[in-house]
Amino acid sequence: LIADEVQTGLGRTGRMWAFEHTRTIPDVVCMAKGLGNGLPISAVVAGHRLMSAWEPGEHGGTYGGNAVACAAAEAVVTTLVHDELPERAARLGVQALERIRGWRQATPELADVRGLGLMIGLEFMQGDRPAKHLTAHIQRHALADDLLVLICGTNDNVIRFIPPLTVTEDELDRGLSILETAVRSEQRR
Repeated sequence: LIADEVQTGLGRTGRMWAFEHTRTIPDVVCMAKGLGNGLPISAVVAGHRLMSAWEPGEHGGTYGGNAVACAAAEAVVTTLVHDELPERAARLGVQALERIRGWRQATPELADVRGLGLMIGLEFMQGDRPAKHLTAHIQRHALADDLLVLICGTNDNVIRFIPPLTVTEDELDRGLSILETAVRSEQRR
């Protein structure tokens, strides 16, 4: 079993690894984005049985072992553990999800709100059709107020709200207020 933790790993979902939510034990774990805090680094981790199958020289990369990125990764992991950022992401994520779900009654196009920790998705539909024009409007409106949100999903109808794990409660509150204003602005159009 391979756990792709490139986006979800290192505390993002409220646990160090997203696979911990399912109580599975993967044979291989792939990680990247959160590991270097913006610097280019990735890792593939597996037990001795699998990794010993490689012969010297069979696997490598031209950027492997970058000292600056490795130092950043060490600092990231130290900070995650020392500051208990996964646990904090879990707590703040519950608060954020509760607040966003409260918008659904006044926003019929907000078809689904889902997430774990500080990885949250807001799916927009108009009837049974994906509402990607709404997500584009919401993204533009949020950006005008200095909040960067991503559009994703196979139909581009999901807003991805993924604040940094170090976000303060005040910053999270401000970000959610901006997002709520952007979501509600679409209703007035």
